[in-house]
Amino acid sequence: MNRAVRNFILALAAVACAAAFSACADRSLHNWSEEWDWGAATHWHPCTDAGCAGRKGEEPHSWTLASTIEPADCAHEGRGTYTCLCGSTKQDVIPMTEHAWVLEKQLSPNSCYLSGYGTFRCSGCGLSENREIPPSGEHVFATTLTSNEEGHYYACKTVGCPARDGFEAHTEGEPKVTLPSGGKDGKREYRCSICGYLMRTEVIPSETAPVSFEVEFSKQSATAPGPDPVPAADGVVPLLYARSGEYVYNVRFKNGKNAAGGAVADSVLNAEWSLNGDAGVRCYLYNSYTGDYMELGFNDPGFSHGIFLGGENAVLRLKQPELRSASQLPSTPEYGVRVTLEFRYLTEDGTASAKVQVEVLALTADEAESYGSVRTEYAITDDKRRA
Repeated sequence: MNRAVRNFILALAAVACAAAFSACADRSLHNWSEEWDWGAATHWHPCTDAGCAGRKGEEPHSWTLASTIEPADCAHEGRGTYTCLCGSTKQDVIPMTEHAWVLEKQLSPNSCYLSGYGTFRCSGCGLSENREIPPSGEHVFATTLTSNEEGHYYACKTVGCPARDGFEAHTEGEPKVTLPSGGKDGKREYRCSICGYLMRTEVIPSETAPVSFEVEFSKQSATAPGPDPVPAADGVVPLLYARSGEYVYNVRFKNGKNAAGGAVADSVLNAEWSLNGDAGVRCYLYNSYTGDYMELGFNDPGFSHGIFLGGENAVLRLKQPELRSASQLPSTPEYGVRVTLEFRYLTEDGTASAKVQVEVLALTADEAESYGSVRTEYAITDDKRRA
């Protein structure tokens, strides 16, 4: 080969190389086709620049059955034509279908939460086999509550089924108190106020049970002032009159002794009362155990549980509305109210008790004067304060 021919060939090669490297020299400036190109397994958008082999968005084919050549069933595969979104097509196998099982014979029953067992036959190919029968999931819940330490709920009636409906946490109610007696401890049982489940128990030590105690009576306040009670030989404190208004008295537990002779500082007692007098005088007893005032009924002995005496006093309130005119007064000076309170510590084998009696003959000043020299008074009787 002479020098001239060789130089010509080299020049052509240089031109070809320059052309190749000049195509898409800036790789960020491809001119992508909106049409798909594809191969056997993938498809992509090609670059339209001459000599550029760039591909955008290359991904595997996504085949969709377009037409059936031979249908499949539960015993045989079929064949069909599949197409991809890029336009590529192929012929391939259509997978066999699932068996259509029909229960022929139930070998063991299923329930709302347990599987059963049975013989099934396919309605398509006739194949027979024993298969599991799934749980029905159809629960029937009881109408009464079931409880455990977590809460209460309505349980499924099927034995062993764990399903439950309407679960709620417990709501603690007021305690049921069993007082100590006979040297045995008592207890407070706290139960759920909805289902009655026992949530917790507190022990009441037997040394807190009084077998004897006294009550101390004193006037706390009055909207219609009068002298404080002064002990007298007969337990009666005279007043010129007792005006209409509200009178507040304290009744306090003291000198409590337990069976061993030890001191009992305070106690939860029961209060029994009897009232006699005019219904125009309203009487209330404060229950410091519940924080409520209870109106005491007239001529109808009542019984209230759980009056706490000790650090907190029981409070007796006597409230008189404006009384009747003198012409309507009875012929004897018994207009007012007499209250007898008896506090008891109730046990299984007996009671310790102490009694307080309060008598208020309540009249207005004018009404008192209408009686002339008749004296109105309130009396305090502690019934010797004996247990």
